[in-house]
Amino acid sequence: LGLVLTMVVLSFFVYLWLQYRLFVGAPALSLISPQDQLTTDTSVVTVEGKTDPEVKVAVNSQEIPVAASGEFKTEITLSAPINKISISALSKFGQKTELERTVYLKR
Repeated sequence: LGLVLTMVVLSFFVYLWLQYRLFVGAPALSLISPQDQLTTDTSVVTVEGKTDPEVKVAVNSQEIPVAASGEFKTEITLSAPINKISISALSKFGQKTELERTVYLKR
């Protein structure tokens, strides 16, 4: 009985620790498009991805709307042969996750 009780208490504290890390940790950020090192002949690229709900997302320092599900989507106009696209997700606790993609515009 003592071993079972110890395991239950230990499991509870592990669960609390994991929830705490999720709560105050940097937000998840995944991109569907564009792929890094993409070469395209069109001057408009769709930036699309997913993050945690209630997170602020910025693409090239411009905040974009995020759906309640955490999904976001916007279009970027390419202006140079080599374009760096910076995507950041900022949690309400100030934790930040950043990704960068390079897109090549072929004219």
